[in-house]
Amino acid sequence: MWSRFSGGWEKVFMFVWGFAEATLFFVVPDVPVSFLATRGIRRALMGAVWAALGAVLGGAVMYVLAAWRPDWVLTMVEKVPAISVSMIESAREQVYRMGAFAMFKGAFSGVPYKVYASLYGANRFGLTAFLLLSFPARLLRFALVGSVIWALSRVVPRRLHVPLLTAGWFIFYSLFWYLMEW
Repeated sequence: MWSRFSGGWEKVFMFVWGFAEATLFFVVPDVPVSFLATRGIRRALMGAVWAALGAVLGGAVMYVLAAWRPDWVLTMVEKVPAISVSMIESAREQVYRMGAFAMFKGAFSGVPYKVYASLYGANRFGLTAFLLLSFPARLLRFALVGSVIWALSRVVPRRLHVPLLTAGWFIFYSLFWYLMEW
């Protein structure tokens, strides 16, 4: 499946996916990173790096837009599937308590990065610190997912990789969207 995206196109694809999810798209880059992981750890990690770079650019766009028009941006973010006012308010409290490090907690709590990027911009927290911490905050989870899936793919028959990942992501998103407050 991923052979047609190898090389430069794969990097562009992952960069664009990372950018899209950091703005208004609602499927995380972990999905394509996990599929890349079945083709090798190096591909998964390179995909994670390019997705994180795209996410940083998308986060910068959200930050700048929120600094310019905070109410409009936060209203748009709230319309993304599975993002609610209470999620935004909870993230706002984290940002006030933890500063830019709240993104690390968010990476593993189900709160999308776009929420943090918008809140940092709306509150005009330091852009430099935000950008410097965005890359490792995004890369950490992407690389972890890629590494776990790569390790699992080494013990699962190759013919089951795509069906199991597809089913796993379908179940994950079904539960996530069912359990999240809208």
